[in-house]
Formats: sequence, structure tokens, C-alpha cells
Amino acid sequence: MEILRLSKEVDSEGRLLLSLDVGMQYKNKSMELVVFDKAEDMPEKKAKPEIDKYFGKLKWEGDPLEEQRKLRNEWD
Repeated sequence: MEILRLSKEVDSEGRLLLSLDVGMQYKNKSMELVVFDKAEDMPEKKAKPEIDKYFGKLKWEGDPLEEQRKLRNEWD
């Protein structure tokens, strides 16, 4: 996959006039055109909450597989 980038201005009537010659290497290939607004006044992303304090590690004594079997056998 290759990315081609083209920047164009929208005219005073709200039209985006576009003529795109991608070359022979793309002949008979499927292409997708994505248009997005490059607004400079976009709001900043909100800071993500600090969730690191909720992560940790358990100290496990014994054989985890044996404990799992005990728990499973409780239902028999």
C-alpha cells in the first residue's frame, strides 16, 4: 500500500475542484479517496485519566494450576 497526499483549497462557493493523475503504476487498481478538514483551530485532546494506580501484581503462593483445579472441583 502506498499513500498519496494532495492538499487543495475549497473555493469561495464551497467547492473542492480536483483532478488527479496517479500514474500508470495504478492502472486497473482499486483506490480510495479520503477527504478531511485540516482545521488549525481543532480542540486539544483531553488528557487521559491516570489509571496506572489501579494496576498491580498479586503475590501467589503455591501452584496456580492446582488452585485452579480446586476451584473447578468445588462445582462437582
